[in-house]
Amino acid sequence: MIYEWFKLDVRIYYLQYYARSFSNFLSAKQYQLSCLHICISLAGFTVHGPFNIH
Repeated sequence: MIYEWFKLDVRIYYLQYYARSFSNFLSAKQYQLSCLHICISLAGFTVHGPFNIH
C-alpha cells in the first residue's frame, strides 16, 4: 500500500516537473520570438531608412 502511494507520489512529482519544464520552454520560445521580431524590425528599419531619406 505504501509502495503504491510512493509510486503515485513519484508520478505526480514527474508530472509537475515536466509541466514546469514545458512552461519554461514555452516562455523561452516566446522570448526568442519577441527578440527575433525586434531584430527583424531593426533590420527592416536600417534597410528602409536610407531609402526613406531620398
